[in-house]
Amino acid sequence: MAPFWQVKNVLVFAGMRIILRVDSSPSHSQTMNALRATCILLGLSVQASPALDYKKDIMPIMKEHCFECHREGNSKGSLILDNLDKFKEDHVGKNRPVVPSDPEASDLLRLMKLDPSDSDFMPRKGQPLPEKELKLIEDWIKEGAVVDAAAEGKTGDMKKPAPPSPSQEFLSWTNKEGKELKARFMRLAGNTVVIVTENGRSFNVPLEKLSDASVAQAKKLGGVAE
Repeated sequence: MAPFWQVKNVLVFAGMRIILRVDSSPSHSQTMNALRATCILLGLSVQASPALDYKKDIMPIMKEHCFECHREGNSKGSLILDNLDKFKEDHVGKNRPVVPSDPEASDLLRLMKLDPSDSDFMPRKGQPLPEKELKLIEDWIKEGAVVDAAAEGKTGDMKKPAPPSPSQEFLSWTNKEGKELKARFMRLAGNTVVIVTENGRSFNVPLEKLSDASVAQAKKLGGVAE
């Protein structure tokens, strides 16, 4: 189906000694808080389990499924997964493939969860990742997407995942013909804005195809001064 800007009549916009692990669900968070309070009252120490770590826990998965196309010297889509420094600098953060504490906004995981028949499915040349591995990646993102805990001096803590940033809400986008759609802003790449519609499809939309208000919205969310 054609993107919305190519259609004239149809709108298609495109977590004695007790060790606890952080979980993002409300019920589990409440349980953890209650256990922590009980431990304090009883004079017991509470220690969080080590956070999941890209280098230790996730990189082996990427090596098996993704390095063929996403490594230094052969980085399709400019995605480099085998260099920790480049991965952290270029691909982890707000509006990047991995959004710490927000799995739903993380394209790296979202594309792996698509149906294999979808043109955006990853790994494009491989089989879907096992549910166990997808869950591990999701939990890693929920816990803050630590890249190298040993180097960063980070271990798991009792903090709840940060809420999605306002830019991860489904916002209204309008093209020059006045047609409107709800979609989530992902990032701004030069003169193109990447958005994800409510059905999970992602589109690269040239700013020149958008209304002035939507262009301003894209630049604001992308951190570009007017």
